[in-house]
Amino acid sequence: MRTLIFRFLLIISFINLISCGDSKETNQSATNSEKTASETNECLLAYQSKYDELLSVEEILATANMTKDNLKVEYKKSSRHLDMHEYKLLFKNQRKGYVKVLNSVAVVPDVIKISGIKAMKLGLFEQTHRAATEEEKKYAQQAMEDVIDGKVQNKEAEKAVQTAEKHNVSKEQLKKTGSAVTNVINEVNDSYVEIPDLGGKAVWNTYVNELSVWDKGVAFSVHVEISNDEAHNKAVATQIAQKILNKCK
Repeated sequence: MRTLIFRFLLIISFINLISCGDSKETNQSATNSEKTASETNECLLAYQSKYDELLSVEEILATANMTKDNLKVEYKKSSRHLDMHEYKLLFKNQRKGYVKVLNSVAVVPDVIKISGIKAMKLGLFEQTHRAATEEEKKYAQQAMEDVIDGKVQNKEAEKAVQTAEKHNVSKEQLKKTGSAVTNVINEVNDSYVEIPDLGGKAVWNTYVNELSVWDKGVAFSVHVEISNDEAHNKAVATQIAQKILNKCK
């Protein structure tokens, strides 16, 4: 059942992703932005497979004013998808924080994560790091319902719906789940704040505490959640991102 829900969430996320790039206005904006991106930060791109050499643990800890106490370092790699690599510092400091998705307070780990180094055109970066229009939100909702109703051919979606029905989960229940997921995605998309004077383009997402940076044809992300003070998380993420950019000046 957990696999079914995971597949379903992936489908909904994909629908929301493509809906943000469907309008003519968005595509025109992306086209205009491509004209400004003519060079690639090959130095930064070279760190796709060696995140641990980009910034040392000591450098990250010093920037965040943290110690190695309760620290676990995780380096997730993919042999097929370098852009899915992530380098994470995880601290079990027993901090109590508000979990937005659960709408409750719980013990949460402190996290600093660098991920997603990949070649990307400026237009695509802008297109995928912005608030969705009302038209796009309606499109995503309708597309989700059409997938569940079988009006759109998608083998993974059909398999997920069939499995759900075998577990006595109706299409209406799936739609309610899909709507809830879509609402969360919309909240995330509505939470981007532009950060000036950082790389070629940078945005901070207040919902997920993640900084996304684009510079010379390469994008990367820095997720920082070490405090209940969102401004502090943003400040630390910005400093880490600047150190990464300075590495390849």
